[in-house]
Amino acid sequence: MPIYDARELDTDNFDDVLAGMTTLDQLDSDVPEGSCAVVGHTITTFVKKSTEQLNVSFNVHWVAVIGTTI
Repeated sequence: MPIYDARELDTDNFDDVLAGMTTLDQLDSDVPEGSCAVVGHTITTFVKKSTEQLNVSFNVHWVAVIGTTI
């Protein structure tokens, strides 16, 4: 899962951030503690036929760090 560094962007329009997401630098480490981040994800539900049990899958596709406190 890519972690994008959006801290240096000079825009107030989040649509601009999303449009250029793949051009941002990626962090080589975890999201820094105390960060403000946006997470792109999907949530899927499905039923296993063998058990008829409802399951939920949380899938994180990307993270963009937009600010840090440190």
